[in-house]
Amino acid sequence: MGCFGIICCVPKCIFKIILSILIALGLAVLIVWLILRPINHLKFNVTDASLTQFNITGNDMLHYDLAVDLNLRNPNKKIGVYYDQIEARAFYDGRRFDSVMLTPFYQGHKNTTILRPVFKGQRLLPNVQGEYNKDMVDGKFNVEVKLYLKMRFKAGVVKTTKFKPRVKCEFEVPLAGSNPAIGFTPKKCGYRCCALLCCFPRCMCNVILSILTSLGLAVLIVWLIFRPINPLKYHVDNASLTQFNVTGNDMLHYELAVDLSLRNPNTKIGVYYDQIEARALYDGQRFDSIMLTPFYQGHKNTTTLHPVFKGQRLLPNVQGAYDNDVSDGKFNIEVKLYIKMRYKAGDVETIRVNPGYKCELEVPLGSATGFTPQKCTFEVYFSYKRRILKEKM
Repeated sequence: MGCFGIICCVPKCIFKIILSILIALGLAVLIVWLILRPINHLKFNVTDASLTQFNITGNDMLHYDLAVDLNLRNPNKKIGVYYDQIEARAFYDGRRFDSVMLTPFYQGHKNTTILRPVFKGQRLLPNVQGEYNKDMVDGKFNVEVKLYLKMRFKAGVVKTTKFKPRVKCEFEVPLAGSNPAIGFTPKKCGYRCCALLCCFPRCMCNVILSILTSLGLAVLIVWLIFRPINPLKYHVDNASLTQFNVTGNDMLHYELAVDLSLRNPNTKIGVYYDQIEARALYDGQRFDSIMLTPFYQGHKNTTTLHPVFKGQRLLPNVQGAYDNDVSDGKFNIEVKLYIKMRYKAGDVETIRVNPGYKCELEVPLGSATGFTPQKCTFEVYFSYKRRILKEKM
């Protein structure tokens, strides 16, 4: 049995929504993987470094001239990188002694770029004399160069937001001319991300897979809470037609009493019936409507409503159908329910939804052959105005 609105049987529709999201995200993971595979980290290396000057005077003043060759490698086939800002900082014994800004650039697929920052000048650097003396004995100076980046990734026409990774390069560099036997050993740089991701496709997949896992757990929890899930059931158990005749001026005189049974078979879900309008129709034309009392229906509960339609109504062009029904001994009458309702599961209440139901009856007049109970079926009504238009047609 259906409903009009976001949900009628709340958990079942929740399952459908969550499963739809799971399928969509699963397809997104597949598409990202197909487009961007293989996904490789960017690579940063110091391939060479030369230290032309590096000495400390008695007043803790460091005089330096350091040149570094940095190798930036993008090994991916589908991803380009925008280096929007590159700041290189040089450190000795944990203290920064210089920084330079490098030229921004775009790095294409499977591409290598060489950067050559040069640090030259003098800087007051207290409390490093001990480390300096030790490095002089070893013949190599332990220097760090850190890169502070602002970068974006590009895959096809898609560009990411800006990220801010930091790259740390630790290396030992000999002082030029001090000992020709001691050369420079290339070093691999390490890096960490200060944003959501650095290698964005791999992290994108991780994020999507985390969402998939969370939604999967949500499906399991909802199923454990609400099973079994059963639709609401509506029946007409009895109907009596005390009066039903059409006069020569197309005036219908009627008195119809109906027993409506509303069943909630669920063990975890209650229903608020905020508004119930019952309408009686003959040959597609409405001849009466009444508003029934709102109520709350608990779990596994049956409620019986007793609408009574009594009065007279001008009903043109029904004489033919009326004569046929008189011959058959039963009158084909419809009772339609227009409902505004909410569901309750524990302490959670849904928004209001507006299902509609149609009950098609064959009712004998007076004390004729007995009434056959009928099951009501679901109908979709897109708006109140459209309901009226449908009934008048």
